[in-house]
Amino acid sequence: MSQLGPKQQNWIHELRHGGHNQISGHLQWDDCYCCLGVACIATESESTRVIRNEHTLPGGIIEREVYGEDLGEQPQVFAAIGLHDESGSPNTDDPKCAELLAYCQGLDSLGCDEIAACTLTRLNDDSGLTFEQIADILEKFPTVYFKEAR
Repeated sequence: MSQLGPKQQNWIHELRHGGHNQISGHLQWDDCYCCLGVACIATESESTRVIRNEHTLPGGIIEREVYGEDLGEQPQVFAAIGLHDESGSPNTDDPKCAELLAYCQGLDSLGCDEIAACTLTRLNDDSGLTFEQIADILEKFPTVYFKEAR
């Protein structure tokens, strides 16, 4: 796979330009998202259903938050986006994994000593990377994270 598909490109664009507040530990909490929560927003359509929790706020306002901690709770989004696994783990069989690890080690906020530290959930939740930095990684290493262009 040498390029990203339209759903993946849309996700990366949304990470860079969507103006979303970032959070860790949940796909969405209030008006904040993790990088995989942004994938849910970016891929939601008639054919890709996003599972949401509904809460009734004071005044009868209904809030609908994206459900879950990773894409294991969002099977249609997971299928649509084409990641190797629900947490965004790198494909350790990909020859670019060593390059990805070196790249992640070059980012000051990371303590990457193994490829498992480059899982998207860990980059978002534990390392302090911004959405833009995560978008850069997805663009530089698409074969490490995606099964195919979608």
